[in-house]
Amino acid sequence: MKGPTLGARVFVEGRGYDQADWDTVSADPDCSPDEWSDAKPFAEMFPDLVASARHNAVAAVEPALTRVSLQVSADVLARFKAGGPGWQARMGEALRKAVSL
Repeated sequence: MKGPTLGARVFVEGRGYDQADWDTVSADPDCSPDEWSDAKPFAEMFPDLVASARHNAVAAVEPALTRVSLQVSADVLARFKAGGPGWQARMGEALRKAVSL
């Protein structure tokens, strides 16, 4: 399933785009060598945007978690799992509320 390459990258089917999409974005831009020599890194051109993105990425990271082995009643576990994905986070929040009483 390999197709034309762009540097070390190769088109692979089944990733949400087709060969025509790949060819469109993989084509060399219409820039002269002089224009390329004047090009600047994104972070240099938009430092505030980069700083904001980095800040938001760090802020979105959850606090460090510690893996433990915990025995709970089957009915309690079933109740949390019945809420669907994210049951571990909901259980953690319930424990957090319980210890803050």
